[in-house]
Amino acid sequence: MRAGLLVASVIPLAMLFAICMMNAFGVSGNLMSLGALDFGLIVDGAVIIVEAVMHQLGHNNKFKHVNVLHTSQMDEEVKHSASKMMNSAVFGQIIILIVYLPIFTLQGIEGKMFKPMA
Repeated sequence: MRAGLLVASVIPLAMLFAICMMNAFGVSGNLMSLGALDFGLIVDGAVIIVEAVMHQLGHNNKFKHVNVLHTSQMDEEVKHSASKMMNSAVFGQIIILIVYLPIFTLQGIEGKMFKPMA
């Protein structure tokens, strides 16, 4: 339940951050920029890391016969499994950001139309 709430909380926080950045950079709330918010909500990283942690806790042989984990054990397992998946999540988000970079080079009508999305 906590893992689901954690991933679900990333969506409104990412939306709040995106709207704050749009306000800071003077990007209008037209249909193109508001449509790009859907693409900009990068929740893949949170989903990947939470899934890795839950998989590690559920399928690890040393926890098969343990009913309750102590806080220190839980902290260590979460840190270990999250650190293994952190590179994958970060590189996935960097790739998504790199895809948007060519949009900034557009000129004329196309630039006016698609730059708010980038």
